[in-house]
Amino acid sequence: MDKECCVKLDICKNLKIAGWHKNTEFRWYDISFPKKPNEICLVNGNRLPCSDDFITFKAYPAPIVSEILKELPILTVIVKRASDYKICLEFHTIIFSEKSLPDALAKCWLWLKEKKEIK
Repeated sequence: MDKECCVKLDICKNLKIAGWHKNTEFRWYDISFPKKPNEICLVNGNRLPCSDDFITFKAYPAPIVSEILKELPILTVIVKRASDYKICLEFHTIIFSEKSLPDALAKCWLWLKEKKEIK
């Protein structure tokens, strides 16, 4: 599985805090075990990728590009540049630039959510 297909974990944590409630094909899991270090896993589906010896886990939605685009305004422009992606919203002058397209779109969604322009 290519981790570049989804939003990276630190941004996914912010999505969850901001109220992303849509189902996603992928999830990040932070799994705690009694006698070994935590495991961070990217998984498709709802199944934990470990044995039953874990103590707790935290799940974070990890949307892919198509899942984020469904939540953004229709007037979203994506520009692929040499080293990153640029996301422009036609009704705003703000630009979101990230090395991965999912991350750029997620930051755009977070900004719109903060400005209360999406539910």
